[in-house]
Amino acid sequence: MINDIQGNRLSQDQMERLNQLAKQQNKIRKQLRELQRRGELESGDRVLSELERMSEQMEDAINDLRGGQLNQQLMQRQQNILSRMLNAEKAVQERGKEERREATTAEDREQRASPEVTLEELQKQVRKMINDPDYTSFSDDYQRLIEQYFELLKKFEN
Repeated sequence: MINDIQGNRLSQDQMERLNQLAKQQNKIRKQLRELQRRGELESGDRVLSELERMSEQMEDAINDLRGGQLNQQLMQRQQNILSRMLNAEKAVQERGKEERREATTAEDREQRASPEVTLEELQKQVRKMINDPDYTSFSDDYQRLIEQYFELLKKFEN
């Protein structure tokens, strides 16, 4: 969708879809704020810090969507949001475990997808990570949040 309308005027249908995407992303942002308000995340917590940055990026993305500013920067921002969501979930899961820490060699892992990555490739990569037994399992609520996010991206891409 971005490639189709960059530099061109947006149709009424495209503007409506962007507005829907912005509303849904705003809903997710509000859900994150609600977690913070209910005290499920403590101030100074690494997860809270990550979620606050993600919320700010979501707000920027919402403003871009409402303004019809579709560009590569917006797609990169959306990929960063997804990456932050996954990192935050992993941190929450790790915090819940009471296992002793062991020293291990760090693994190189790419955090950002390149701008050439398609939505389908990104979705496949994330689904593979979610289903990987070496990764921490995700809660049902967070799994639904990830699925909602992919649905938003699909609508945005079409």
